[in-house]
Amino acid sequence: MTSTVDGTSSRQVEHATAALLAVHDLTVSYSGDLADATVREVSFEVGQGETVAIVGESGSGKSTVVNTVLRLLDHGAAVRGAVHFAGREVLGLHEKEFRRLRGRQIGFVPQDPTSSLNPVRRIDRQVVEAYRASGLPEHRDQRTWYEQARSLLESVGLVDPSRALRSYPHQLSGGQLQRVLIAIALAQRPALLVADEPTSALDVTIQKTVLDLIDQVKAQSGASVLLVTHDLALASERADKVVVLNGGEVQEHGPSHAVLHAPRSDYARELVGDVPSLNLDKFAAAKRRRPERASADPVLVVSDVRKSFGRGEHRVDALQGVSFLVEAGRTHALVGESGSGKSTLARIALRLEVPDQGEVLVAGQDVARLDRAGLRVARRDLQLLYQNPFTSLDPTYTVGRLVAEPLRRYRIGTRDERRVRVAELVRLVGLDDTYLPRRPAALSGGQRQRVAIARALALNPRLLVLDEPTSALDVVVQAQILQVLVDLQGRFGLSYLFISHDLSVVRQLADTVTVLRSGEVQESGTVEQVFSRPRSEYARRLVDSIPGARLPGADVTADVAGG
Repeated sequence: MTSTVDGTSSRQVEHATAALLAVHDLTVSYSGDLADATVREVSFEVGQGETVAIVGESGSGKSTVVNTVLRLLDHGAAVRGAVHFAGREVLGLHEKEFRRLRGRQIGFVPQDPTSSLNPVRRIDRQVVEAYRASGLPEHRDQRTWYEQARSLLESVGLVDPSRALRSYPHQLSGGQLQRVLIAIALAQRPALLVADEPTSALDVTIQKTVLDLIDQVKAQSGASVLLVTHDLALASERADKVVVLNGGEVQEHGPSHAVLHAPRSDYARELVGDVPSLNLDKFAAAKRRRPERASADPVLVVSDVRKSFGRGEHRVDALQGVSFLVEAGRTHALVGESGSGKSTLARIALRLEVPDQGEVLVAGQDVARLDRAGLRVARRDLQLLYQNPFTSLDPTYTVGRLVAEPLRRYRIGTRDERRVRVAELVRLVGLDDTYLPRRPAALSGGQRQRVAIARALALNPRLLVLDEPTSALDVVVQAQILQVLVDLQGRFGLSYLFISHDLSVVRQLADTVTVLRSGEVQESGTVEQVFSRPRSEYARRLVDSIPGARLPGADVTADVAGG
């Protein structure tokens, strides 16, 4: 990384010493040409004991700012501006000098816990390494290192820290791995904790637990936190100040409550308008315009479905007598944490798995008992929209070929008729003919998901199974995809089985909901009933975990207290 520190006045330096971290006029270019900068003149400060959140969509420059602060940029990058830590300018430090700060005084919690730990080394060695790097005298004895590591894992809420220390990363859940990463970041007692999307891959209840832990650590140690997120509700709930980035520039910067309730910039207003937990009626008008149900018969009926995997002591009961139905032209949601059985149910509905017991009726037919020919016919009524638009499309196909593939497989129409149908489908999801020759690599995440929706509609299905269709998308793009789904449902009377752990999105989109836990139904009913008056303790805990639910103006939990 090459850096030039210029234009920093003595007044800026004096002000920088008052904050633990001070970033002034930061401009970064990966190409080395500052005229082609990814980040332009970004400035903000993090005070002692303060939490500051950097918010924005993918590509806004959040990670670039963090990587600059941590000195993790590529060697060819050019940097202009100043970064002060504890009154010391750090961009001009020799790498060896900065290593004494990174880890020891500046801790880092990365985004993806599954790829941030060495998969072939046990957790104890990786945590102990952090203690060794600290160089503190009391950590020089190996037994002391291990006991300190055990105590540290216990302090971050791991129920069985000794077992966790003996485990390899693949033997722990995502929430457990994220706690390990927090423990490693805290091992050297840093003054500043940088958390880059620390909960984006976690269920809502585990997310709340991890963020509560960071708040607890901050309160006990007086550490400061730089939180990077695309979720404005989460940032406003957890941060003292918010920095809103878009296109590498600061759009807004101020106290979190001010940014949330009185945003000044158009971009910040758009972000606030797309936060699901703060805009519960966003799609209410579109849902009211949906036609009356064409049929009183449900499109999907799941009745007393049971499914287990493994045998003997390794047997896992994935589903235990689950029942629900999806009405024609309406949306039914399955919610619950990882391991609750949501994906297993989706696979059974699509006949990718067969239940041990129970019925799954699609348009009156039990798909579990259909032969190969019958299943091929039934699958025209059943289509799946995958979770990750980056892996669900063949990278070697063009958009035109991807959307046409179901038509070709079912030998529907001539080549010219298929070409017309593909163009129509692409336009339905908000794209145009210029996208047809492109390949997935040339598309954004939202564009890829629109292509996936167009492909799923090709056969005029009656039911779409939506498996976390927006979890990999930023909040603005998420709102756009949800709008597409609502509009298509109103236009064609589609039925949706919507699988998600994001209850704020479920409340916007769904009509009815089933709450699962460990394969069992905790409760089921209309969205209004379950969210406003949850009967089970588990459902109440899920609702209370929604980011933004405890913010002024968010009424998600207002009725829960009385229920």
